[in-house]
Amino acid sequence: MPDTFAIDIFSVPNAPSGQPKASFSPTPATVSVGNVVFFRNNDEHHDHWPVASTVPNLDPKNPDRTGWWMDSPISKKLHNDPAVPSKQAFTPSVATPAAGAE
Repeated sequence: MPDTFAIDIFSVPNAPSGQPKASFSPTPATVSVGNVVFFRNNDEHHDHWPVASTVPNLDPKNPDRTGWWMDSPISKKLHNDPAVPSKQAFTPSVATPAAGAE
């Protein structure tokens, strides 16, 4: 049975323009081959759509989502509710550092 690996997403309040608006925990983290990775959105204000920083397109408005981990963003957390888990998980075929962009 593969190991699951959860990555929590937190908002970065007042992030300067051009800087990430979210942080990941744990960070840094290395995902192993065969791990089942899912994300939990702890941000009460924004949906998040984590992607690897190495994909050719980081703009969710661009329909070319080659290499993206999920088909849709993770909904924002509701106040006093637990973090919202991603509807999809991914399993890397090679060890992957858990870095990304919003």
